[in-house]
Amino acid sequence: MSKRSLVTLLLSVFLVASAIGPVLHAQALSSSASSGDAPAPVPPAVVARDGAGHVTVRAVRVSGPMHVDGQLDEEVYSTTESISDFVQH
Repeated sequence: MSKRSLVTLLLSVFLVASAIGPVLHAQALSSSASSGDAPAPVPPAVVARDGAGHVTVRAVRVSGPMHVDGQLDEEVYSTTESISDFVQH
């Protein structure tokens, strides 16, 4: 994949995500309040779990560009709690 194709793809994903993000966020807030899901994590935490096994994950905004180069050397990787204990059904 050429660099230009990759940039176009990433820009497209960003534009779609920024367009539907607020809608999905509003839906998530209304559904989690009524469905008994885990409460939203309080920053700086990125994961909250309840006794029933429900999990809520908080996205973290990055302050600088992310370089897709296979190296996890951006600051966000050292300053943000990692997520673990994934379960596959």
